Amino acid sequence: MIIEKRTYTLLPGMMPAFLALYEAEGLALHTKYLPMLGYFTSDIGPLIPSALDVDP
Repeated sequence: MIIEKRTYTLLPGMMPAFLALYEAEGLALHTKYLPMLGYFTSDIGPLIPSALDVDP
């Protein structure tokens, strides 16, 4: 099985706006063509806020 992993790096404080935009504009199109294994976010710690999308 091939897994596709996408990482989106965001500016601090932009995670809520990014997730709202993705849910409104991208999620339906994305799941139409690729089943989603998970969407994970990190907004604390030493890492820059990021979102990780994993698809089979």
